[in-house]
Parts: sequence; structure tokens; C-alpha cells
Amino acid sequence: MTPAIAGHHDEAFAGVIGAFRSHLVSTPYGGAALAIYVDGQLVVDVWGGMADVVRGRTWERNTLALAFSVSKSVTAITVLHLVEDELLTLDEPVGTYWPEFAEHGKAEITLRQVLAHRAGVPLVDAPLTREQVIDGGPVLRALEAQAPLWAPGGAHAYHAITVGHIAAEVVRRVTGRPFGEVFRERIADPLGLDVWIGLPPSEHARVALTLPSDPTTISYELVQALQTMNSEDPRPLRALTLNGALGIPVPGLVTENSMNDPAFWAAELPAANGIGTARSFAKLHAALVSNVGDGRADDSQGAEGPKVGLSVKTLDDATRVQTEGQPVLGPPLAAFPRWGTGLMLSSVVRPMLGPSSFGHDGAAGALVFADRDARVGFAFLPSVMGPIPEERVTPIVEELRRVLLSRQ
Repeated sequence: MTPAIAGHHDEAFAGVIGAFRSHLVSTPYGGAALAIYVDGQLVVDVWGGMADVVRGRTWERNTLALAFSVSKSVTAITVLHLVEDELLTLDEPVGTYWPEFAEHGKAEITLRQVLAHRAGVPLVDAPLTREQVIDGGPVLRALEAQAPLWAPGGAHAYHAITVGHIAAEVVRRVTGRPFGEVFRERIADPLGLDVWIGLPPSEHARVALTLPSDPTTISYELVQALQTMNSEDPRPLRALTLNGALGIPVPGLVTENSMNDPAFWAAELPAANGIGTARSFAKLHAALVSNVGDGRADDSQGAEGPKVGLSVKTLDDATRVQTEGQPVLGPPLAAFPRWGTGLMLSSVVRPMLGPSSFGHDGAAGALVFADRDARVGFAFLPSVMGPIPEERVTPIVEELRRVLLSRQ
């Protein structure tokens, strides 16, 4: 059965919609949303499938989706906003703002090193419960009490969850406000974004459930490989789950799924639990590279509406490559992601439009990015976790690239 797609799109992007439809066909028990801005105009705003297959709830225009590590792009943009206002300095030690963090050999770790996954604290040593992770305080105390795994700046590994806690605590120390409030007041509210770090209970009924991968798409060989890698070095999984406190379904390794817990949605985990609409995630990134507003949807600010306020100098600095190549944790592979300062950059393993693209992907297959040359803001949010490697969004991006090239 051909899945129904709601929303609107400019006819020139019909091929992009076809690629999006193919994704919906591949995950009939889930749903997804896709939004694209070009030159500040919302040219694609579509959604389809199920938000909750058990209760028969379809994906609607204002359905929210958990974005996983897409949240890191939101976090980086918020931090950079404070840098623009001279409240933070990227190359200043974290301990300048958060003195307790500097203990146990962490005095020289800079905020930039944290955001670039070079700080040496990709995981916590202390055992934690899910309630402690949701509370947040025990994670901060654990980070204060431990030493880095390597000399800060000398190597790298993905700080899957800890990067958000450290950045958020620095923001709290300099503003006196929780990270989610700072993001809402400085960026989300002025831009009219339906994006949250710490979702209010009043919005919980709109969230699409996050579902594990279809087991028929996971090969026995892949499961064996993942189990072998984890037995040889369990630290990447410990980093992803904070020592098992978070149930993030990984084929063959984790069966628990705590991503649909309203307490998790309401918490502030700026590296992992951003929730919003694709339309708003795309709008946020479009605002970095063009004025936004076309009179549709939540674009009430108009073509001359507020921008996030990042200068060319700040973006140039933030998108300069800081991290690439073989990480300290994990197996040797042929290719790896690339990061600037908090922002993922286009790479072989996560292709975006091209060298001027930046944003972040997420564990369930989500991807958001801005492209400075094409003046594009892009967001794809699915609800079903995909296979490994996660490549479901790639055909959509490839088709978008084709369309944009044909219009030149």
C-alpha cells in the first residue's frame, strides 16, 4: 500500500518527496517528517505514517519527534549564541565557569575541546540509575570526580551524552538559568520554534513513539560483529547509555527502550533528548544561513524576522574541522564522522549537501543541517530506528542535491 503523505511541497521537489515516500514504505509501523527551507522559504513540509501504531495515532502536522543527537546541533547553536554575546569563550577552560569540574586533571579542558569530543570524558565512571540521569545532578557530580581518559585535546572519542551535560552546566553557571530555558528565551521563542530541551508535560501527547529497528533488517552477522566489538571494548556502549542507565535499543546489545518515558522527555539532556517538529528544526538551521519566513506554518516572523545572531566569523570558526579520523574508543573503520566545534560536518559516513554543510545526525536516523552555499535548512525526523550503518536519509539528501543543481 502506498503511504499517504500530508503537507505541502513545491513541485520542483517532487523527487525529494519520492525518496521520503520510500522511507515510509520501509517502516510501515512508524512515521516520519521532512522539512526543507531554501533561501528562507519553506519549500518542503511533509509528514506521514504512524506516530503511535499501538493506539492508531497517525503522524500529524504538529507531531513531535525525539531527535536524539540532532540535539547536539541545538546545543552548539545555543552555546555559540552566548559566545556572540561574550558570555562564553570557546578556548577558555571549563573550570573557569565551573570550578568543580577542574579537579582530577581536568583543569586544562576547554569548552571547545568538549564540544569537539576531545575532552577525554566521553563517559562516566560511576554507576548511575535512569532516575539519576534524568535528575542530571548525579551525572555532573560523577564528571567532577573523575579523571580524563586521555590527555585533553590529544585524542578524541564521541562524547555521546556527556557533551550535553557539560555544555548545559557551563551555560547554567554563566546565565543562572537551566539550559532549556536559555534556549527557549534566546532562540526558540523569538524564532517561533516548536523545539524543546526538556519538554513540558502539556506537550507530551504530541510525541511520536520511538520504535526499535525491524529485526528482519538486521543480519545475524551484524549482531555478531556488534557483540564482538562490545566485548572487546564496552566503552562506546557505556558512553551511549551512561553505563546502561539509558535504554537505547542497539541490535544484539540493548533490548530496553526508555526513549518513550515521559520523564525522559521532560528532563534536560541537551546531547540526546531534543524534541520538536522537522519544520522547526529546519527553520532553526535555515535561520543561520538566511532570513526565514514565508507566511506559512510557524513562520509568523516574516522575511525580516529574527535571526539566531551568529556572525560569519563565528560560523567560520565553528565549522573549522576540529575532529576527524580514528577515535580512541571503538573499532578501526574505513571512515568516520567529522566535527567542528559542536557541529557535525559533511563526511563520507554522513553526507550532507557538501563542504559548506553543518548540523548533526541522530540515533534513530534523523538528520538536520544548514548549508551556507545553498542557503538551505534541512530536517528529517523518523520514529523507527534504522539498520547499522544508518543510511536511510542519504537518498533524500542526494535527491535534494540533484534538484538544487538543476535549478542553478
